[in-house]
Amino acid sequence: MKPDTLRTSFWRACKGRKGVFIIALLAVTLMTLSAKQVAVLGVDAYQTWISPHKGYHCAFAEHHHGTSCSAYGKKVFQEHGVAAGLLMLKVRFEQCHDARLALESASRRIPKCEQASGCGDCGEGTGKGCGIFGGHFCQGFCDGCGK
Repeated sequence: MKPDTLRTSFWRACKGRKGVFIIALLAVTLMTLSAKQVAVLGVDAYQTWISPHKGYHCAFAEHHHGTSCSAYGKKVFQEHGVAAGLLMLKVRFEQCHDARLALESASRRIPKCEQASGCGDCGEGTGKGCGIFGGHFCQGFCDGCGK
């Protein structure tokens, strides 16, 4: 049986069943994509549906003021393929872990935003946008306020 005939008969079997049709459409679409395209789509899905709901930002991006690990992963998958991209991403995740440790140790030396009300640019002690991974890092938050 030829692949085109197999696909056609599969579509006929799915007719009238929305869920099965959608799954079949997704499967056929993924079969036509390269591994590189699937990896990039996976990163896109992560950035769209998971990352915004985590509650924190990439430690590497916060510490080094660069791109997030997911943006880096997407770039290396596009430029170097999946195998090399995974190796490069593994190194980046190790660097991100080190950045998280550095941010945590720095946060122990800097007073919490809630404790330093009236200083800096975190919203008069509300703590909005503060913390290790939120918005900005509040480094130097209490400079010049006497606390």
